[in-house]
Amino acid sequence: MARGPGKSEDVMALIARKSYAKAIEVLRVQVEANRHDPRLRMQLADVLVLAGKDREAVGILTPLADEYARDGFAAKAIAVFKKIQKIDPGRRDVDSRLASLIQEKQRVATVSVATASLPEIGMEEI
Repeated sequence: MARGPGKSEDVMALIARKSYAKAIEVLRVQVEANRHDPRLRMQLADVLVLAGKDREAVGILTPLADEYARDGFAAKAIAVFKKIQKIDPGRRDVDSRLASLIQEKQRVATVSVATASLPEIGMEEI
């Protein structure tokens, strides 16, 4: 009985056997079925890197990082941008986006700490 890609294929076993082309095929089917699953997109990008397809991996990771940043997950976006930097170190666009995300995260943390340390004034103090 023939199995379709992505049905019961064990992606981790394919990666362990260094069957990257097959793992990529299975992951592409899974990503197509679950477009909004960042874990699958990240895994596909990782296998693409293992297969030497860095440009394709960056093409998946960049929109994922932008999505994390837009949804307010700065730490995750920063991690993905750092991964892109490791894959393709010369990208100035990634450097600048990473810098602005880090600055924004620090600004938000500073505002949160400052706001949290303000004393509360109740009616009894007035």
